[in-house]
Amino acid sequence: MIKEELHIFLKAETGQLLELAKSRSLYPVSENCLYITSKIENNSNENFLEVRKLRKRKNRDKKPRLLNEVVAELSHLYEDLYDLNLFIYKSSKNISLIEIQYFLKSSLDKEYHKKVSQDSPMIHSKLAIPPYVKGDKQRFDLNWELGGFKHRWKLFWWKIC
Repeated sequence: MIKEELHIFLKAETGQLLELAKSRSLYPVSENCLYITSKIENNSNENFLEVRKLRKRKNRDKKPRLLNEVVAELSHLYEDLYDLNLFIYKSSKNISLIEIQYFLKSSLDKEYHKKVSQDSPMIHSKLAIPPYVKGDKQRFDLNWELGGFKHRWKLFWWKIC
């Protein structure tokens, strides 16, 4: 991926993420997308659940933006970008809010940073799957990470079974 084609790559990866989401979602997934960005911190010592709660709290306050605005932000960071991960943060029938998490090369340890300093950034789309989902075909609510009664109910039954 080159800097000048960042917009094209993000748009294509968004398309792949939406197709994946449509194949697994219980509810309609909108093609109308807005974006938020998050820097991935090197929190290897922190509890995964605590990191997820903190991320949710931070994302709640972020203002969703158009892809062009996000591309402008990421273009400034391009030389230091190591990895871009696209997730569906929130989905409704009218809008899909995509979170772009980025990891910087400067966050890597020094030796590995030297190895990858000239590499172009990697880009991935990922779908967060709740722990109670079994198999590749089972559909689920894409908004499960935001909580809610249905999620807590399914989590309760998953824990006791």
